[in-house]
Amino acid sequence: MRSVVARAAAMASLLILMMLPTLALAAPPAAAADTAPAASGESKHSCIRRLLALTGDDNLVQHYAQAIAERTVAVLRHVRPDLPRPLLALAEREAHESVTEASEQHDPVEDMVEIYDRHFTHEEIDALLAFYDSPLGRKSIAVLPQISAESAAVGEAWGHEIGPQVQSRVRERLTAAGVDL
Repeated sequence: MRSVVARAAAMASLLILMMLPTLALAAPPAAAADTAPAASGESKHSCIRRLLALTGDDNLVQHYAQAIAERTVAVLRHVRPDLPRPLLALAEREAHESVTEASEQHDPVEDMVEIYDRHFTHEEIDALLAFYDSPLGRKSIAVLPQISAESAAVGEAWGHEIGPQVQSRVRERLTAAGVDL
């Protein structure tokens, strides 16, 4: 039983890690990594941490833990639909606690600080802080998760719509190239 839970947790962790934001790959590095204090005198890393707190991204570990725990249960339900609820609850707790414990060794928020440091100047971080502390910024923080969920649903539906066409075209081209599918 424990090996099934461990394998499912590992599979779920890998799936979640593959879906994590790839900010470091998505944008070119900033021209210069400034560390000079902004007008406030606050260090750049301190401002970045405030920005992450303001946007709710300072709670990454809890978000990741919840997502991995939920994914672990989903994988277990798929692999072992016969597992009773108490064992699924156990797996969910263990996955959540495992992520939380791992964060004590390595806090992903510090990685986010470094990513923001590479891609934004101190002045840009200050401007982001000002924006997210404004009424429009607070509204953005509140509605962006819903916008992202709706956008993901649109993308998923479109993928289902065009999937057969893509599959057919790839199969046709590979068959023409001598690949037997």
